[in-house]
Amino acid sequence: MLVVDQISKHFKLFSLREITFKVSQGDYFMFLGPSGSGKSLLLQIIAGLVKPDSGRILFNGIDIAKSPAGKRNVGILFQDLALFPHLSVFDNIAYPLKLRKYSSFAVKQRVVELAEQFSISHILNQGVTSLSGGEKQRVALARTLAFNPPILLLDEPLSAIDSQLHLDLGVLLRS
Repeated sequence: MLVVDQISKHFKLFSLREITFKVSQGDYFMFLGPSGSGKSLLLQIIAGLVKPDSGRILFNGIDIAKSPAGKRNVGILFQDLALFPHLSVFDNIAYPLKLRKYSSFAVKQRVVELAEQFSISHILNQGVTSLSGGEKQRVALARTLAFNPPILLLDEPLSAIDSQLHLDLGVLLRS
């Protein structure tokens, strides 16, 4: 279970104040609001990329609010995708697995599996700068899911994908 308890973050012109909610295992939780309302900031705080001014973030009863992002075991995908332009599609997807010291065999197996699921097997050896927006989105999503994170934070993950693939990936994300 994820519990966000009284999280606040203050900037000169914007503040999040005392945000509290719970998400049970297996549940979906969505933030809806206008552009600039703090949705992405809240995801960054949960992921550990931005430190809150106050409050707690509990994952399975343990406060992770002060833990570094790399120790939180959270998968996050932002609107800008943050692909590594100097790496191939394969290496972008493999990155979180290599960081966690998976064996070469396990890395290859998982990357190939995800590439098939996301219909990007044919571009594994390409650089990401030459890809379409939808292809980049699928690569970034595959990379985010590579290590099966227990918490998955998505910031408009299907915005650049055509309607049929949108439905297919929606089914995949639910599973």
